[in-house]
Amino acid sequence: MNKAYKSNHILKRNISCLLFTLALVIILAFTFFKIASKAGEDSEPAKYKYFTQVVVQYGESLSDIADRYYSEDFNNKNNYIQEIRNLNSLYSSEVTAGTYLIIPYFDCLRLP
Repeated sequence: MNKAYKSNHILKRNISCLLFTLALVIILAFTFFKIASKAGEDSEPAKYKYFTQVVVQYGESLSDIADRYYSEDFNNKNNYIQEIRNLNSLYSSEVTAGTYLIIPYFDCLRLP
């Protein structure tokens, strides 16, 4: 009877371990798929930097142009104006009418 008891006890222990492992795998799989499905929900669409060309109009300043294209992606407006100056090799913020400027801006991915 002792052998039968040990055999039965070992069988119950193996079944318990198997059920515990199966439950753990199911919980981990559920957690993984739950996290993976939420990953795409809350994120904003990817933004990329683009460039456009503008012609300075009479009476227009670099600050006026920056107001049209500035977004929070550039951290602050002064950094944005400095980037425009660097792109266009401007030594000051003064621009003259008729000048062509390269202006950076951020937008979502554009597919053809």
